[in-house]
Amino acid sequence: MRNLMKACVMSVAIFMLMCGVASATSFNAQGSAVVAGVDHRYVSNVNFYSTSLRLSNITGETVQCKVTVFNHDGEDISSYGTIRTGGSPNYQELASGTDTFDIPPYSTRSYELKSSRLNQSVYGYAVVEWTSNNPKLRKALIGVVTRLMVRPADVSTSQTERDINNGRPF
Repeated sequence: MRNLMKACVMSVAIFMLMCGVASATSFNAQGSAVVAGVDHRYVSNVNFYSTSLRLSNITGETVQCKVTVFNHDGEDISSYGTIRTGGSPNYQELASGTDTFDIPPYSTRSYELKSSRLNQSVYGYAVVEWTSNNPKLRKALIGVVTRLMVRPADVSTSQTERDINNGRPF
C-alpha cells in the first residue's frame, strides 16, 4: 500500500512538471540576445528619453520575434512598447509590445519603449527572442539599441546607438 501511495504521488508530481514545461514553451525560441541598458523617462512631449531596439532579419525567411522588457524590479513592462515599421512621420504601428511579430526576409522592425505616463522613469533590460518555421536556422537577427533624448532646457535632441550582441548575428 505504501508503494502504491508513493507511485501515485510520483505520478502526480511528474504530471504537474509536464504541465509546467508545456506552458513554459509556448514560444520556442531558436535564438536570443539579452540587451542591457534599456530605459525610458517621460516628463512631456518635449522632455523625454526613450529606447528603441531595431531588429533586422538577415535571412531569406520570415522569423517570428518576441521582445520582453523587464524594469529595475524585474517586472515585465513590455506593454510600454510598440512594434513599428517605416520612418517618421510615416511609420506604421504593427503590434503592441506584448505581441509576437513577424520580421519578413531582409527587413527591419523597431521595438519602441515609450510610455506617455507623466513623470515616469524606468530602466532595466530586454530579452529578444526569435523562432522560424525552419528548424535548421541558427542565426537570423542583428540589431542596434537607439536611445533618443529630447530636452527643452537647451532645446536639444541627441541620439546614441550601440550594437546588440556586439554586432554579431544571433
